[in-house]
Amino acid sequence: LVMGVIEFGRAWNLQQTITEAAREGARRAAVFDPTVTPTAAATAIKTKIQAAGFDSTQATITWQDCTTGCSNLADFTTLGRGDVVSVDVRMPYQFTFLKRLMNLLNSDSNGTITLDTSTRFRKE
Repeated sequence: LVMGVIEFGRAWNLQQTITEAAREGARRAAVFDPTVTPTAAATAIKTKIQAAGFDSTQATITWQDCTTGCSNLADFTTLGRGDVVSVDVRMPYQFTFLKRLMNLLNSDSNGTITLDTSTRFRKE
């Protein structure tokens, strides 16, 4: 029981970390600064994740323009004031102590779940 609490606590910690990191990246994308690129904002996200002690190379970051409908975004210069920029961050979490139990629930998972968060900001 204690190991389960510790394991799910670590997963919750990662979820909170990627949520905070996504907010940081979306905020950088929303502030009017022509020098900020998707790569620079993604680097800020990965830096936050790494600072929390997680492997940021496993993070998948997707940028979208969600002004009228969400479509993939390759460059922030296409956004104007009032447009909505969205970032989606996905990261796998592999259970250490409960790996066998998680494999019983889903044999294809190898004890891994994917944590996902999304944040939207209006461009300033």
